[in-house]
Amino acid sequence: MPECAWTVSENVSWISQLSPASGQGSGEIGFQAAANTAQALRQGDVIVGGVTIPIEQDAASCAFQLGSTSATVTAAGGPQSVTVTTLGGCAWTAVSRASWITVTSGASANGSSTVNFNVALNTGPERTGTLTIAGQDFTVAQHAAAQFCTFSVSPTSQSIGAGGGSGTLSVTAGAGCAWTASSNAPWITITAGAAGAGNGGVSFNIAVNSAPARQGTLTIAGQTFTVNQASGCTYSISPTSQSVGAGGSNGSTTVTTGSQCQWSIVSNDPWISFNGSANRTGGGNVNFSSAANTGPARQGTLTIAGQTFTISQATGCTFAINPTSRTIGAAGGAGTVNVTAAAGCTWTAVSNASWITIVTGAGGSGNGTVSYTVAIKPPTPPGNRVGTVTIGGQTFTVTQTP
Repeated sequence: MPECAWTVSENVSWISQLSPASGQGSGEIGFQAAANTAQALRQGDVIVGGVTIPIEQDAASCAFQLGSTSATVTAAGGPQSVTVTTLGGCAWTAVSRASWITVTSGASANGSSTVNFNVALNTGPERTGTLTIAGQDFTVAQHAAAQFCTFSVSPTSQSIGAGGGSGTLSVTAGAGCAWTASSNAPWITITAGAAGAGNGGVSFNIAVNSAPARQGTLTIAGQTFTVNQASGCTYSISPTSQSVGAGGSNGSTTVTTGSQCQWSIVSNDPWISFNGSANRTGGGNVNFSSAANTGPARQGTLTIAGQTFTISQATGCTFAINPTSRTIGAAGGAGTVNVTAAAGCTWTAVSNASWITIVTGAGGSGNGTVSYTVAIKPPTPPGNRVGTVTIGGQTFTVTQTP
């Protein structure tokens, strides 16, 4: 009836949110039922104004969840476990499908529990087996025994400049197959990947090279990785040139390079020789000699450690004339003078008197002849007159009589 008041309550904890909690006259009441996590029917009551209204909730259905669906174990095997989560009262079993996997506890249970199993030692290649737990497959992968592991590296070599640097390579191996990496050269350092299992990588660093070209190796999983590094040798000489007199001379220059760096000496001219071995290692002095020069000024070189050392030698030319003088009568006439000089030595002939004329041979190289004429001597002044011709720096004297 409209004037009748009422209140609402429940007698179980899984019924809540009663709305409204009280009222008067006719009305509608709402409530919330929590999820049933048990595998059993449950009952409760909502009480309105002293009247009991039964509420019945169905049991939960069984569902199973494994802590993981797979495991990877070493070739040595050993004990393993996996958890099963489900509702209380939900029954399940665990069965091995591989002879080398044995369930040691938890073969059957109600509600959540743990399955313990053991994996036997593997003496062969990699293998895979399963357990069926609560109707679900659990996969076990076991690594191969060591003797069944194969390894490869890529690339198998690397070339690098004298300045050094870093590099990497890949290792390919069966799952769980263990390997190590080691350097066989002090100038190659492994920076990452000194050990691993299965596929992986190795990183390394190469030091600066200040010596000749070199080769070193890494041993990785029994495989050889080769590093070829370019030469870091540099060479300089000081001084780079020298001037010597015509009579020849001795001299030296200093080579600066690394203690292990090899170099050689080559004379490019027959009049330059050097002391000691043509092939040397490390820095040091090069002593040389230049032969006497009987010809014109010349220049020659030594090639030392790939560098050019230049020797400039003064002229060694000498000149002789024959005859060195002549007496001729007042009527004048012609004559010749022979010049003796080494090949390539140049000379000139110049008259120092107006009455002596060079006809041929005003200049030449090596041996040659100068032809000249002497003019008629006038009666005055009385007495002899004397004139000269300069030939290759030598003096040819002409005396003309009255």
